[in-house]
Amino acid sequence: MSIVTEDCLIGHFNVSLNKHEVEDLENYILRYEKKYLFDLLGPDFYALLKADLTAASPQTPQNTPWSTIFDCFQYCTPCGQIINCDGLKDMLTGFIYYHWISEQWKKHTASGTVVIDSENSTVLYSAKQGLANYWNDAVANYLCIQAYICDNLSDFEDSGDENFTGIRQQFMPLI
Repeated sequence: MSIVTEDCLIGHFNVSLNKHEVEDLENYILRYEKKYLFDLLGPDFYALLKADLTAASPQTPQNTPWSTIFDCFQYCTPCGQIINCDGLKDMLTGFIYYHWISEQWKKHTASGTVVIDSENSTVLYSAKQGLANYWNDAVANYLCIQAYICDNLSDFEDSGDENFTGIRQQFMPLI
């Protein structure tokens, strides 16, 4: 079960899949969703979020405050700055999209790693640079969610014994 499903990868995050790639994408979703949630929240808050998610896929939070950060939200920081965030689901979709697309130009085969080639098309390597925008958008949402949690820490704690130990992500240079 996961928050992000194949159906999330449409529109802005569009990926083209053949029937053989669906299982690979599902594995990417499982791998990177867990990684980025764990990095974002740390082990204690990760466990709290997982306990709050519905059993049905796609999983969604059942209670506030997790539902507050799940989709787009806006909040005012203690210093008066208004911050817009696309939410947890969009953040995860962005990271998964980044990893999926950045690795699709190559395939690992029994003969070694090969570059995909086609008689009718050429891989546009400059397009890979555009992936930095997807990464940076996901990181901006990631940092916004962390800031919101830090500013509202008592709302997220269950018993008060939990520690917020999220890891900070870095933006990717666009040059």
